[in-house]
Amino acid sequence: MREQKERLLEIEKISTSMKNGQMIGFKSPEIRIQKMGSILEVVLVTGLDGQFMFNETVRVIYDEGADIVNASFSNVGDAMLHTIHAKVRTCLYFGHKIIR
Repeated sequence: MREQKERLLEIEKISTSMKNGQMIGFKSPEIRIQKMGSILEVVLVTGLDGQFMFNETVRVIYDEGADIVNASFSNVGDAMLHTIHAKVRTCLYFGHKIIR
């Protein structure tokens, strides 16, 4: 999960918009992940152009075995605050097969 977080932070830096040689909407992303039992809460703070970062975060959460229950966002000044709630899927391991 740490590698995924670092990858998402790098993607946000790359996806920054350019206009007249100046960076527009650039804000170093912040991500906070909290797990409470089978519930996962992810809070992502990005610049105003952080939609790609949000989409990638949702994809990573799903790929890591959780179903998105709720997602919301708010525009706070020059930042976007994204909150994602997910439920971790239950996995049963039998030999080399994973049953979800």
